[in-house]
Amino acid sequence: MWQRELEVIAASYDVSDTYPWTVDAASNNYGCLFLAVDPVGGSPDYELRTGIANYVEPVEPPHYDAAIKVNTPTFKRKQRKEENEQRKHDYFTVKGALRGMAENLRDAMGEQYVSQLEHSIVGYKNVTVLQIMKHLDIEWVPMNTKERMKIKKDYYKVWDVAGGVALSAFTKALDERKLELVQHNITIEDEDMKEHYMVQMYASNAFSESDMKEWENKTEANRDDWTIMKRYFRDKMALNEAYSNNNEGNVATLYGSSANVTKEQEEKLADMGDCWVEMYGGKLRLLRVSNRILRERGVSRRFVVRTPP
Repeated sequence: MWQRELEVIAASYDVSDTYPWTVDAASNNYGCLFLAVDPVGGSPDYELRTGIANYVEPVEPPHYDAAIKVNTPTFKRKQRKEENEQRKHDYFTVKGALRGMAENLRDAMGEQYVSQLEHSIVGYKNVTVLQIMKHLDIEWVPMNTKERMKIKKDYYKVWDVAGGVALSAFTKALDERKLELVQHNITIEDEDMKEHYMVQMYASNAFSESDMKEWENKTEANRDDWTIMKRYFRDKMALNEAYSNNNEGNVATLYGSSANVTKEQEEKLADMGDCWVEMYGGKLRLLRVSNRILRERGVSRRFVVRTPP
């Protein structure tokens, strides 16, 4: 938990003016995340988490821009000075964030857990967050096989639809947690993740039989593609929610509550037929609500719901 909090804090420091590589292709600004997630030393953590592979070690900029000469135009001189000031600002933001986070982490952990990292002269001045984290993992909280198995088991959580957990949140957690566990040398296999995801899709009862059959009829290559899999169920979920939000209560609006539906109105509902479903897919939910009202009133006739071509 504390590791995730450190990552959020580190990412909140925007230094993208000087270090543009901290922003990915989708414009996600990861700030100083590299202070809490190792970007070097052969570690795949930072690239896996961010997709950023071109990390460059921040270097202190010169006090004065050497490109400014005696004959440099005034406007250019001013521009270069401002740019150099920005570089200094961002660099010392990194250094300040590093020192502050390291101090807070040491205070939170307690002296006994980090005393081995203290230098006899400069103390903890040069001790980084990553060094503290690695020290804790190796010296104090090494995980055995049983603990690793428990963490992996915890990864495969049930999609709590009834509890209001959105599909997007469930899917995002699978992706993000999978990458986080790499830092602890715990690997979640792609096939296991996809199998768990599909089990949850079937068990959720959030999708119709036709939705699932449509998925099963896709090519094996498509069914095995994680991106296609997520997009398919995301889109189906969005359609189901749109039907619910846009049409729930339409019948009640037209006819009042089900208790007020007269025999004539029941017949009118029944005579509408299923052409609405075929012609206007958005009315699918309306017809299902109509069927519920008819059922409550004891009318045996039902609308026939067919999937639009």
